[in-house]
Amino acid sequence: MRHLVIGAAVVSALALSPNIAPAQDSGAPSLTEVLDRMGAYLARYSEQLSRTVANEHYKQTTGSGPTYVEALLDSEFGVLKIPGYQGWLGFRDVLKVNGRDVQDHDSQLEQLLLSPAPVPLNQARRIAEASALHNIGALQRNINNPALVLELFDRRNRPRLHFTKDGEDTVDQMRVWVIRYEEQAKPTLITTPQGRDVPTFGQVWVDPITGELIRAEVNIKDFFAAVGFGASKAQMRVYFKEDAKLRFWVPSRLTERYEVGGLGLVTGEATYTNYRQFGTETHEEFVPPAAVR
Repeated sequence: MRHLVIGAAVVSALALSPNIAPAQDSGAPSLTEVLDRMGAYLARYSEQLSRTVANEHYKQTTGSGPTYVEALLDSEFGVLKIPGYQGWLGFRDVLKVNGRDVQDHDSQLEQLLLSPAPVPLNQARRIAEASALHNIGALQRNINNPALVLELFDRRNRPRLHFTKDGEDTVDQMRVWVIRYEEQAKPTLITTPQGRDVPTFGQVWVDPITGELIRAEVNIKDFFAAVGFGASKAQMRVYFKEDAKLRFWVPSRLTERYEVGGLGLVTGEATYTNYRQFGTETHEEFVPPAAVR
């Protein structure tokens, strides 16, 4: 069976006017104000999260009954800032598969971050591509990491989305706004290998005062209909929590679910722990990571 890939496309924000529904309650901050705060928060956040690495424990499953297959990936995961590139790039460096060390493999991501030189984009992408080969199921993908939602809600891409306030919620004793979004501009941020647009829609949970991103949901519908695999849908959620050591919010959990006609069901759940930052000036600033061995 042919393996299909969903690829994250790098695009520039189009010259469009933001499409935002008006706020209902004049006593509350407007939706525009909340989105401005989220954009400013993510701009600062990109500096905080750059050269930050976590241990990722990632369980993937595919099939059911006698065709059920499970894989456990232990990796280092980082969001890197690349010179000359404005977007968010998340990289998974798989160290173990089902408890066994990946053969002839050192911690390449750690080595990149230990170097005071800027991280080369082509080298970081080679790490990501090699790690994507460990995904199981007929559906191959490279969007299954928290950097996708950070890129989606970066203020560069705000004109691409239509936003409406969908209510309020309480998350970890915090009162947050639930904002619904729908991607409308083309080319879309995610495409198939054949270049077909696959627009996203979903919800984002935001602190309306600080703009902090608390939770995000990304949905894709019928992304394989054009190539004859029938109805399909995908959903990914990323959950954030405040890291006591770093004192800012970090991805703590990712869940994913892909239902593809003719290819079956693929699910995944990843957790992120042991966050640490690497300095950029001298090796004395580096904090050695705990080994994932």
